[in-house]
Amino acid sequence: MNKRKTIGFMIDEIRGSYQAPIWLNLKNKAAKMNCNLIAFEGKRLGRDTLFSLEKQHNFIYKLMNESTLDGLIILSGPQVNYIGINRFIDYCNQYINFL
Repeated sequence: MNKRKTIGFMIDEIRGSYQAPIWLNLKNKAAKMNCNLIAFEGKRLGRDTLFSLEKQHNFIYKLMNESTLDGLIILSGPQVNYIGINRFIDYCNQYINFL
């Protein structure tokens, strides 16, 4: 029997008017494909101040790794808006093994 695939979904927040429909569609598609889908809702990247709540939320992104996930979907638009394309590309390079 084949192992059920587990896909991670990196998202800044699920409630947004842009993000919520994407999350719902991915969730429905994963169910139809018999895949697990785990949302890693870690807020905005790039808030590096010591007491930033977003920095604390970002910790969840460290749980995304190839030993627990079979694939990773990154909702890039909002994150690029926060930190810029070059910093975002540098950030994503740590997940290159998912490709």
